[in-house]
Amino acid sequence: MAQLLLTAASGAASIVSRAGIGAFIAQTAATTAASFAAGYVDRLIFGPAKRTVEGPRLESFQVQASQEGSAVLRVYGRARIAGQLIWAANFKENTSETVETSGGKGGRPAAKTTFTEFLYSISFAVGLCEGEISRIGRVWADGKPLDLSAHNVRIYNGTETQNPDGLIETVEGAGAAPAFRGLAYIVFEDLPLKDFGNRIPQLSFEIEKNLADTDPDTLENRLTAVSMIPGSGEFVYGTTGVTRTLDEGVTISENIHNISGAADFTASLDALTQTAPNLAAVSLVVSWFGDSLNAGAVTLRPGVETATKTTAPYDWKVAGENRSNARLVSLYEGAPAFGGTPSDRSVIEAITALNARGLKVMFHPFILIDAPGFPWRGRIDAGVNDKTAAATADINAFFGAASASDFSFNAGEVVYSGPAEWGLRRMILHYAHLCFLAGGVDRFLLGSELRGITRTRDGGDNFPAIAALKSLAGEVRSVLGSSTEISYAAD
Repeated sequence: MAQLLLTAASGAASIVSRAGIGAFIAQTAATTAASFAAGYVDRLIFGPAKRTVEGPRLESFQVQASQEGSAVLRVYGRARIAGQLIWAANFKENTSETVETSGGKGGRPAAKTTFTEFLYSISFAVGLCEGEISRIGRVWADGKPLDLSAHNVRIYNGTETQNPDGLIETVEGAGAAPAFRGLAYIVFEDLPLKDFGNRIPQLSFEIEKNLADTDPDTLENRLTAVSMIPGSGEFVYGTTGVTRTLDEGVTISENIHNISGAADFTASLDALTQTAPNLAAVSLVVSWFGDSLNAGAVTLRPGVETATKTTAPYDWKVAGENRSNARLVSLYEGAPAFGGTPSDRSVIEAITALNARGLKVMFHPFILIDAPGFPWRGRIDAGVNDKTAAATADINAFFGAASASDFSFNAGEVVYSGPAEWGLRRMILHYAHLCFLAGGVDRFLLGSELRGITRTRDGGDNFPAIAALKSLAGEVRSVLGSSTEISYAAD
C-alpha cells in the first residue's frame, strides 16, 4: 500500500510539471506527498513507536440492592438465604500495567504498547439472620460456589456480646461503628470485583442454626455418639491438605473442598461439634477390600482408586503397600466403584485430632466386597463345606496366620514381617498397632457383621470363627493394653 501511494504522488508531480507549474515546486510537492504517505502508512500498518492503551474505568459503581426496613430472618436448622447489604466502604481502584513489544522488522524500531487495566475491590458487610447461628456452610456468588478461604472474610455468629468489626470501626471511627449484636453477619474485606463485572455479586449463604437453644430436647442436644464415614477415600481422614498433580504446574486438592480452607475432615469435625454440643464419642470406620465370598479363598487388602497418581506432601501408603502394588478397586460406569483405603498417615491424623478434642474413639475396621454385584460381607462363608471338617480350614484361611509379634514400628510406620498373606488377622493387628502409634483409642472392634463366618460350623457342630475371634482379641489386648475396650459388632 505504501508503494502504491508513493507512486501515485510521484505521478502527480510529473503531471503538474508537464502542466507548467515549475520543476522545483513539482519536486517539492512530490517530496512532501511521499514523506506524508510513507509516514502515514508506516504508522497505519506498524503503529507508532510508543502507544498507551487504557482499559475501561468504572464510571458508576453498582452495589447489591439493600432495602431499608427489611425483616430480619429467623433460621431454624438449615436454610439458604441471601441476606441484606448493611455496610459498604468506598471502592478501591488499582492499576495494573503491562508492556507489549511488537514490530522491529526491516530496520524499523520495535513499537511498545503500554496497557493499563483498572482493578476494583470493595469492603462490605452482609446481614444474614437473627443470631446465634452455628455456622455458615456453602456460599454462592451469582449462583456459583464461592470459596471463602480464598478471600479475607470474617463471620459474626450474632451473639449479644460481639464487638464491632475492626475494619468497620476503622472506616466509621471509634464509637460510631455498630456491633450488630444479635445479628449474624459476614464482612468481606477488599473483595476483588473483576470476576463479577465490577459489582458486588448476588450472594447467598447456607446457614445452620442449632435448635438446642430453643428446644433442649432436640436431636442435636441428645446426640452423644456418631459413626464417622465414608470409611473409604485415600486421604479423607487427613488433617494435612493433600494435592494431586494433573500436569506440570497444575494441581488440585484431594481433601480440601470446603469454604474454610481446612482439610475436609477438620471442617467436618468443626461442623459436627458445633451442631452436636454434647457429642462424646466417634466410631472411625476404615475399609479394606475383599474379592470373594469364599471364606477359603478371599483376600482382604487395602485398595487404591488409581494406580497412577502423584500427591504431595506425602504419598498413599497402607500396611506396607504403596500405590504401585496395592489392589486397584473396580470401575463402575467408568469411575472407581469405591474410594481407596484411607492412607495410614491420614488415619493417624484423624485419631490424633479426635483425641485432641476430648472425644472417645472407637476404631472400626470395615470390610467392603469388591466383586460382581458388590455383595454384603455377611455373605462370606464356607459354602458347601459348612458342617464338615473342611470348614475349619476355610475359617483358618480367612483369618490367616499373622500374629502380633510379626509387627514392629519404624520411622512412624507399622512394619509387617509375617507370612505373605492377606487375612483378617493381618488387617486387625495392623490397625491395632496403628491405633497405638496414634496415641491409643478407647474402643476397638475386631470386625462387624461377619454373619456367614461366625455361623459356619465344623464337623463336630462347633463354631471355629468364635474361637479365632477370641484368640485375636487377646493379641489386640497385648498391643493396646488393658484400658482399651475390645469387642465385635455382630449383625
